[in-house]
Amino acid sequence: GETNNYITVRQGGAGSAKIHVAEAGTLSALLGDNYEQITDLTLTGELNGTDFKFMRENLWESMKKLNLEEARIVAGGDVYYTVLDDYYTEKDKITPYLLSSFAYLSELKLPSSLTSIDDYALAGLPELLSLDIPEFVDSIGQFAFSVCTRLEHVNLPEELDYLGNGAFSNCPHLSQIELPKNLSYLGQNLFFLCKNLQSIEIPLSVDSIAAQAFYGCESLTELVIPESVQHIEGNVWAGCSNLTTIEFHTKVIPRLYCTVN
Repeated sequence: GETNNYITVRQGGAGSAKIHVAEAGTLSALLGDNYEQITDLTLTGELNGTDFKFMRENLWESMKKLNLEEARIVAGGDVYYTVLDDYYTEKDKITPYLLSSFAYLSELKLPSSLTSIDDYALAGLPELLSLDIPEFVDSIGQFAFSVCTRLEHVNLPEELDYLGNGAFSNCPHLSQIELPKNLSYLGQNLFFLCKNLQSIEIPLSVDSIAAQAFYGCESLTELVIPESVQHIEGNVWAGCSNLTTIEFHTKVIPRLYCTVN
């Protein structure tokens, strides 16, 4: 008739599971007693704070792959994390610290329905190698990916118009990134100590570059400042020891605060 029944399906070898969460907050019951053996987890359905609290507390050391592409984050459930404040999930958002500090997570697929990623949302993922940000995300908060020490490549969506301060700080293996054409501001410490960042194109939409935006980008050899930039703060490229060329197409010439060979 009109009754819908759902079953939990474990597929693949030992350590792999694909689970549909029909009712938000029930993930722990669906995983069962052997959840510690799961290293590769695919989730569909709806997930709330109760589900993320369980994953943060029980899977942070074991999980290596997490696929949330067909899942949806919803509001409600338990507080999933507390640091100076209590954090709850919100609809279609990666809220602060939601997916941070998973020690061995090397592959991650985010929900396709996402609209924003908040402060520290994915900070401290030391094994994460690359990441595709879903197309509807228009905002990424402060230090969202900071201290992802093996992160090499990130695909940012075209509609993104805000990148918070320090979003990629202390990502020493980040080698390439294409900035979206809607950004107006490069925040403070945006690429702080991204030692392997070799080149970057500043979009014509950018009108301001904050202090230490490229601090310690040792592999950066050339930087072009477009005419749209009207404000540049100090120490923007301090510590860029191999930066040999800074090309200005703007009337704004800052004090360099660094040696350019």
